[in-house]
Amino acid sequence: MKKMTLTEWAAIGEIGATLGVLISVGFLAHGINRNNEILQASNDNLLYELIGNAYSEVYGGPYLAPIRAKLLSGEELDVVEQDRHSFYVFQIMDMWELAFNRHAEGLLSDNKWESWNRSFEGELISDPRGLSIEIWNQNPDYYGPEFTRHINSIYSRE
Repeated sequence: MKKMTLTEWAAIGEIGATLGVLISVGFLAHGINRNNEILQASNDNLLYELIGNAYSEVYGGPYLAPIRAKLLSGEELDVVEQDRHSFYVFQIMDMWELAFNRHAEGLLSDNKWESWNRSFEGELISDPRGLSIEIWNQNPDYYGPEFTRHINSIYSRE
């Protein structure tokens, strides 16, 4: 059996070190992917919490529940009720923009974004009790340019 030279031992050491680095990179990539999944879940949970709080007020709160009932029966809202309803609508718009931005940042998965987007569109644009194009056009500077383009594209389909 031939005795190995120092150069041969060094080559074996380099191979071992390379394997160690590759394994470490694999663990790092797995950790990053897992962290991204956790961030996406956190953003989704945040949206569920925010919308749940808003719906709790609409369906059981002392201010928005009667307004919702009036809207459903076709009654006119007084000035205070209109203001409260507008505040609610813009809260939902803020949540929509949050979902839009988190998706753009890669913190909300495509399938979750598509689901949230359909939900917000149904609540605010397709529903006549939501956000009218007239009210939207009166508030052009409230939202970021990308989100504004997104909403304008939806209104242009309607």
